[in-house]
Amino acid sequence: MFWIAGDNKFVIKQITRSERKALSAIINRYALYIKRGGKTLLPVICAAFKVACDGQETRLMVMNNVFDAPLPIDQRFDLKGTTEHRYVRGLREDATGKDRNFGDRSIHVPAFAQELLLSVMRSDIEWLRSVGIMDYSLLLGIRFFKVGEQLPDPTSCRPTTVHPRFQECQNGLLSYSVEEGCCVLYMGFIDILQMYTLKKKAARAIKKHTIGCIREIDTEPPSYYAARIERYLTSKVVAVDPPVMASVMSHFGRTPHRHHATIISEDLSGLVPSERPIIEEDSAESNTGGSPHEKNEDEVPYHI
Repeated sequence: MFWIAGDNKFVIKQITRSERKALSAIINRYALYIKRGGKTLLPVICAAFKVACDGQETRLMVMNNVFDAPLPIDQRFDLKGTTEHRYVRGLREDATGKDRNFGDRSIHVPAFAQELLLSVMRSDIEWLRSVGIMDYSLLLGIRFFKVGEQLPDPTSCRPTTVHPRFQECQNGLLSYSVEEGCCVLYMGFIDILQMYTLKKKAARAIKKHTIGCIREIDTEPPSYYAARIERYLTSKVVAVDPPVMASVMSHFGRTPHRHHATIISEDLSGLVPSERPIIEEDSAESNTGGSPHEKNEDEVPYHI
């Protein structure tokens, strides 16, 4: 259950006791990762608290809204790279589809943004793996430009360090494709508080020899889960060539910017996520056998 703030910028989500424990376990390393600089698709967690009324306790978490868009979003998808229960029948316009609804479509981005977007995704996924998180997904929203609608200048929509969450074009990432025309993409990782608990391990043991024979199941260890979703997203993020962008923009009645070829070849090294010294190996893979949640003496204490 969740609620969206009136200004569309924040989401208040009800969380379980196990999610609250997971947040407490990773909060110090999460804060360091978010504060390191560079872009990220992880949610910005603003607060977590408990509300008690008539003996009933409800745990809530406040975070940024991935779909903080100035205009309505046309399509929504929750992507994990799995096939177990990943199809929504009779998908309505206002509903969120899943992997099998998304099918063989791709996430089309300008060539100058592909390397950066994939680098950010890999960085976030590696961090989630390092703290033992699994069962998360990429939430993707798409808003299509209509024929005759004013298109933004591509030069003003290229990723910068000013916006850490790919918000340069109407709070999203400008996209082009022959099939879908010009659109804005809104994306971010969600459900990042699922630890690989004993319950998850038991579910995997049962599913692996039943539904796992014909489907890719959700309940996999963090390392396997991270590798799988990274492969999936890498295959889905496709660079749009300049001729395609020119064709799409001409269809919408706008001439591509004359400096577009220069933009594509620009060095984006300053925008790639910085080194991540806080990332350590999983306890199952570490030579020292230490827990991935052991306290780091350099960490700043955050309490939930």
